Amino acid sequence: MLMPNIVVPTDMQEVVVPEMVYKDLRRPDYGAKVSLSLARYDDGTFAGGLTQKQAIQALDELGFQLPPLSLLQYLAEQEGMDSPVFDDGFGRNPEKTYFYDHTTTKLVTPAGWEPERMDGGKYPRDVYEYIDRKWVQVAEDQRIPGENSIGFLRIKEVNPITRIPSETTDSDAEYLGYWYFSPQLSESIVLVGTSTYVNSSRGCLYINAANDPSVVDKFVGFRFVSGVIPPVVKI
Repeated sequence: MLMPNIVVPTDMQEVVVPEMVYKDLRRPDYGAKVSLSLARYDDGTFAGGLTQKQAIQALDELGFQLPPLSLLQYLAEQEGMDSPVFDDGFGRNPEKTYFYDHTTTKLVTPAGWEPERMDGGKYPRDVYEYIDRKWVQVAEDQRIPGENSIGFLRIKEVNPITRIPSETTDSDAEYLGYWYFSPQLSESIVLVGTSTYVNSSRGCLYINAANDPSVVDKFVGFRFVSGVIPPVVKI
């Protein structure tokens, strides 16, 4: 699916992500380059409306990859929401429109488990990332917070490896961002957008896991990443 009319960006930012360790999982440190803007066509229009699979294929053929959720979370933590990386998310772009990022991350219901069945008040999901041109499981049986209906939740804690939310809160006090999850889906992709705090103009990430892999949305685009993102290993 060669797409020669997609412009390869020159505005690539270098980032060094430190080693991440959590329980028996470890992701080594790595360096990467991340495009500051989401993809555009050569006529300047936004390259939205692709499924996650189509975005992955387009970048594969151009020699790039999508970012995992953990990389975008790290940039938000280190640089804040004023970073140019999040300009498209906040509509600080020629279109003056809020756009979403495709990521390599997806949630999959464990084999033999019903999607809407809870365990300890949370939903078991395996976490996968598309690494080195194949899907790799990076966490097994992570417990996902949510309700048995789609709704916005405030993130209190995330898994340090996957950066998928592990705890949410109803408090208006300090929180990390918003979480939107659909437990009805056996497999859901993870999109990243932006939002603002309650009663504040301060920005935060909005992590959306409420769409199946076939979703097509003109407001969802994709970002260029180069470099070797190492898989998570057990220690």
